[in-house]
Amino acid sequence: MLNIDEIVPKYASYKSVGFTERFSQLVARRGHRSMTTSRSVTVEEARFLAGKLRAALGETTDDSAVLRVLEHNPEIVRLAEREDGGEPGFIAYLPLNSTGMAAFTSGHRVRIDPDPRFICKPGEQPVALYMWCVYAPGNFIPAIAAIAAHFEQIAPGGVPLFTRGATPPSARLFASLGFVNAVNHYPAIESDVLVVFAKKPSAPTMPLARDRSAAETTTRIAHTIEDIMRVFSIRAATFIADQACPYAEEFDGNDFCAAHILGDIKGEPAGCIRIRFFGSFVKFERLAVRPEFRNSSMAFRLVRAAIDYARTKGFSTVYGHARHDLVAFWERFGFQPMTGRPMFHFSDVDYIEMTGNISPAARPIGLDNSPYELIRPEGAWDQPGLLDQSAARRGSVMQPRRASAR
Repeated sequence: MLNIDEIVPKYASYKSVGFTERFSQLVARRGHRSMTTSRSVTVEEARFLAGKLRAALGETTDDSAVLRVLEHNPEIVRLAEREDGGEPGFIAYLPLNSTGMAAFTSGHRVRIDPDPRFICKPGEQPVALYMWCVYAPGNFIPAIAAIAAHFEQIAPGGVPLFTRGATPPSARLFASLGFVNAVNHYPAIESDVLVVFAKKPSAPTMPLARDRSAAETTTRIAHTIEDIMRVFSIRAATFIADQACPYAEEFDGNDFCAAHILGDIKGEPAGCIRIRFFGSFVKFERLAVRPEFRNSSMAFRLVRAAIDYARTKGFSTVYGHARHDLVAFWERFGFQPMTGRPMFHFSDVDYIEMTGNISPAARPIGLDNSPYELIRPEGAWDQPGLLDQSAARRGSVMQPRRASAR
């Protein structure tokens, strides 16, 4: 497989974004003759490029909107210089903060007259990037590769990257690079927006067959108080320590009216997922994998175990809240964003409602089962339990204890 760092070592690749292999191939094909680097612009260059940017956007009447954004963050315009002496281009982008991300994905047209309140200042880490304008005559792919190095610096680990296909050919080109229609993930966003998501380590992509610890990985229903303590320790390490979620928001009062699936690797608690039951659907919640186990297939195993458990209970619909950058992970299991439902926000994270249809098990638990099956431990209905064994006492007379007098 081609590796962009091996093909064009001078480029720092945006490794955390889901660009396709097509991107690497195009860089390899063109990189040998038109190496491109990007740099921030001077004040004079910014004023000169403001006019070109405004003309390229074609939606502002003067340069004031562009200059206002440049004054807020002069780094948003990057000059794309060609080493072969060809005409330089530029790329303008908007580093969106959480307020800007919420407004943008709710339908705000940030491209026309961006509000500086939506945009990060220099040095602030964005929650999303929007490629506002790309002007790179005859040098589009190398320019994108060059700006990727800058994106890697300002957004380590990756964030959702948005853009638009201004023309049908450019839309097709972006699609070949891995961009998809954003409205499928953010129902309220403008219909022509495209997005490519970060490859998050919390959404492992290693196939199950390659998981070195597969033979020592187990999942099971949490039955004992010790199992529940293991679940709580995983979630504390994941959501409270790793994601700074407030304690009261993480432990929300629903844990003792839900089922929990616990995952172990080599006997060590590694991951968990919570399942709550409603009239016609189940809700998957609190999927967590400890940081040191995120290179395993634990997240996939937990979701599959939860689906199997829900099927055995007779449910056919799963509902959940997906973190906005993990929608693609849940789509692997057939779940889709709910149409007409905008993204919402809690615990400092943006979420999207998703649902999926599952097939009930061939013999789901129900009134056709024997009474012994229905009193067995949750999730172990096919295995005789202690109360099955107690049936052997039938016919024996248990003598009542005589009260002792003192």
